[in-house]
Amino acid sequence: MEEDWERPQYEAGGGDASVLFVVFGPKPEPLRVTSLAHRVVPMELSLELEYQEPHVAAALLDSPSGATLLQGWEGEEPSVLTADGCMVMRAEVPDPKDLRYLRNCVGVATAILEAGGHAVANLQSLGMFTPEQWRGVIFAPDKPQPRLHVNVFHSEEARGAPQGAGSKEDIVWLHSRGLRAFGRPDLSIRHVPQHAMAAAADLCNRLIETQAYGAVIPDALVEGMVAHTTGTLEDPDFNNVRIELAWPLSV
Repeated sequence: MEEDWERPQYEAGGGDASVLFVVFGPKPEPLRVTSLAHRVVPMELSLELEYQEPHVAAALLDSPSGATLLQGWEGEEPSVLTADGCMVMRAEVPDPKDLRYLRNCVGVATAILEAGGHAVANLQSLGMFTPEQWRGVIFAPDKPQPRLHVNVFHSEEARGAPQGAGSKEDIVWLHSRGLRAFGRPDLSIRHVPQHAMAAAADLCNRLIETQAYGAVIPDALVEGMVAHTTGTLEDPDFNNVRIELAWPLSV
């Protein structure tokens, strides 16, 4: 539905949205995109499509980012994915008031898959989709689905940190990737004890949804934690600026 692509919580002052998809497969000649089949509508959108040769596609999957993309991958072998090269899609939108730009990008990627693509990689979130996953989960519902365009990763931050008298517990760092596609900072929640993982993940998901639908989170208290926006777009952990939060010790 058209109204699903609005940003009901939109506040001016957010960042510029940057979508970066890679569709592994041959260059479509020609690429056929229609409003009826792919839901692509005319709009002011700086969208670039560029074909890359097989060795470039292979180098992408052979990189640290590629290793993350392939974690849990159950589609075709990397050598098959990269044999025909890839199409790289970039789109930039200044502080978008709605999400129709993302709908257009999803539609164009779907059209490239139909022309022989093997998989779609979202380089902002480091997520990877088979053609069936992309069509069934991303394209078919015709909804933004922010949590499918943003990944939340976790890694051990410290081992054996005290969490009470006579007890020790692993401490985890939760951090997101992908909110740059919505023009909003990613999230970094540090010092999360193992027992609070579910609550921290729920907070992450709620902040992802809130920002994706347009809210701007100020440097202020967020559920008892001080939110502080920091970092640069070149940060390799995020490819984005981030909101830093530290989990309360008493929780």
